[in-house]
Order: sequence, then structure tokens, then C-alpha cells
Amino acid sequence: MKRVVPGKDGLIHVSELAEGRTENVGDVVKKGEIITAKCLGVDEKGRVKMSRRAWLRDQKAAEAEAAGVSGDGDSGQA
Repeated sequence: MKRVVPGKDGLIHVSELAEGRTENVGDVVKKGEIITAKCLGVDEKGRVKMSRRAWLRDQKAAEAEAAGVSGDGDSGQA
């Protein structure tokens, strides 16, 4: 868990750290490392649920869009 806002804890489940299966969290992130993640919502206990994997997907999509590549295989060129 990581404190994201004073008084609120955030949780990134191991399955939300990276694409594919993560056997060892240490292979993806190191203790004390600051990472960026997307907020998925707040659970019933008031914890902020986050996903690094979703943030990485959003970044990849934004980079593709900026390069003129759409997600449907259309390069945007005639």
C-alpha cells in the first residue's frame, strides 16, 4: 500500500503492476520507488484502488494517437 492522499491508503494489486503475469513484484518495482498509476476507484474500506498497468496502456494509446496511429489498425493516411 502507498499513501496517496493524507488519511487515504492506495493499493495496487500485483496483477495491476504490468502487462502479463508478474511472479515477483521486485522484478517490476523496487521498494521505495515512486511510480505513476491510474486511479480505478475507491473500495468499500475507503482505499484508493490503482493500476500501473492501466496507466501504461493509456500512455501507449496516447503516444500512438500522437503519432497518428489509431487502435483499429488504420494509420490515418489515405
